[in-house]
Amino acid sequence: MRGGTQAHLRRSVSTSYYALFHWLAICCADMLVGTDKVPRSARAWRHVYRRLEHGKVRNRCDQLKGDSRGFPASILKFAEQFVTLQEKRELADYDPYVEILKTEALAHVQLAIVAIQGVRRTRVKDRRAFAVWVLFDRPRGG
Repeated sequence: MRGGTQAHLRRSVSTSYYALFHWLAICCADMLVGTDKVPRSARAWRHVYRRLEHGKVRNRCDQLKGDSRGFPASILKFAEQFVTLQEKRELADYDPYVEILKTEALAHVQLAIVAIQGVRRTRVKDRRAFAVWVLFDRPRGG
């Protein structure tokens, strides 16, 4: 981010959010279809990866503020950062009057890194449950 022009700083904020989003898409596909370490259907993996929706994930993450649903702290922190970074990305991408400081942009990059690292260290069963949580609506009658 040398120079720190507003265009570069805006792009950095936006990229921080998208790094989180795409990492979550990979995590969901890996948890539901399998990682590249085992035989898996590339078509099925891609289908799950592409199934993630920005607004739906945000709503599901917002719901965890009032009810943790038994998720560990690392996933709750990821959900909180997802919402925060999505809000910051929307400002960076769509508000022509917002001024982004270099320190803020760097902080957003760090938030994304820490959130991803936290979930990576979380038990597989919790990551899988979170993947199901963000991808699927509540079952009927449940």
